[in-house]
Amino acid sequence: MVSFCAHFGLFGATAQAAPPLISLAIALVTAPLLAWLTGGKYYIARTSSDTLLYPQGRQESLLCGLCNNAFETPDMAYCPAYRTPICSLCCSLDARCGDQCKPRARLSMQFEDLIGKVLPRFPRHYLHTRLAQYLGLLTILVAGSSGALALIYNQVAHGLIDQSPEAHHLLMLAFLKAFLTVCVFAGVLAWWVVLTRESRRVAQEESERQTSLLIQEIDAHEKTDQALQKAKEASEAANAAKSRYITGLSHELRTPLNSILGFTQILQRDTTTPPHHQDPLATIMRSSSHLLSLINGLLDVAKIEAGKLKLEPTEILFQEFLHDLEKMFASTAQEKNLGFRLELEGRMPMVVRGDEKRVRQILINLLGNAVNFTDSGEVVLRVSYRRETAIFDIVDSGIGIAPEQIERIFQPFERGGQTRHDNGVGLGLTITRMLTALMGGALSVSSTP
Repeated sequence: MVSFCAHFGLFGATAQAAPPLISLAIALVTAPLLAWLTGGKYYIARTSSDTLLYPQGRQESLLCGLCNNAFETPDMAYCPAYRTPICSLCCSLDARCGDQCKPRARLSMQFEDLIGKVLPRFPRHYLHTRLAQYLGLLTILVAGSSGALALIYNQVAHGLIDQSPEAHHLLMLAFLKAFLTVCVFAGVLAWWVVLTRESRRVAQEESERQTSLLIQEIDAHEKTDQALQKAKEASEAANAAKSRYITGLSHELRTPLNSILGFTQILQRDTTTPPHHQDPLATIMRSSSHLLSLINGLLDVAKIEAGKLKLEPTEILFQEFLHDLEKMFASTAQEKNLGFRLELEGRMPMVVRGDEKRVRQILINLLGNAVNFTDSGEVVLRVSYRRETAIFDIVDSGIGIAPEQIERIFQPFERGGQTRHDNGVGLGLTITRMLTALMGGALSVSSTP
């Protein structure tokens, strides 16, 4: 405005010759002056507290939540719009935050505050209506257009007033028509800008609402994740304590049990033992063996859960290993009048690498269950070897398992829905599945009751 006034000669001939320099000088003086008067209230982000910047403790550098780059503390500030620390560059470039860190700093809000001070009784809500925004923007556009046309008219019409009054009159009519045309376009443009701004504001509010909901959901997920992590750590600690307790207790029980078994065997083989003591000794032997099997099973489970069970891979003579299993269970099945077959599908390797003891333990558990729960028919061990992976299928004609009981039988001390007598302790399938997973394999069941 000062430059315009100087250009039209309001400040004398000297100022009329240098309006650009006047504009530059005013800008250089007023910018730091305004910064000093306002104390950076309208352009510096608010100072963030250490609680917001360092939720997990003070750090030498922070990660920007927008660009994901690390910056030192002086270059970071907490953004209330994104609810995360951001760097100064992202703070300067981002325009979607609405300057939430600088309340009442936007030009529209400053104008509203000015109106409130000049006209204290003027209802401020009228300033947010479409009509008020339209009239305000139209006034600015018309004033700017009229100023530009007046400047051009002053340059063109200079000297025509005295030389040719008729030409000056025609020029004034032409500029008047141009001004009216510009006013029409200014009215359309002002209305378009108001509608566009309102549409953008509604979209921005919806985006902020969705962002706020998303941030709340992320915070809730982080709290849930922290709670789950604490629960996991507590569970692992409790599991480790349980494993240590079971291991210690098992070792304490196995020593007296081995003594009981040893002395029972000595008494059974002693020729001086009265015959009527043989049945009680056999009962002691069976009960002690059952308890020892239970302790050994619990010890294996505890070792696997604690991650202390180490596999010992060796070279296994594969076909010899399979035929040993066949001989072992063929006689057991024959005692129950059952058939037992070993089927080898395709070409079998001579040697494979694995923990022979644990593989044998897995197959003995599965084949033993198949023979025990089969009253008639046969049990088939079908083996195939593809892509360096051995597949063992154990097929029997036993009593079957209901679909809802399949997962239950793998739980400790569970035997599905069977009520028949069985000397097992209910840990065989649990250990079998855990050993299979430990070796990187998979165990599945398909059965029809």
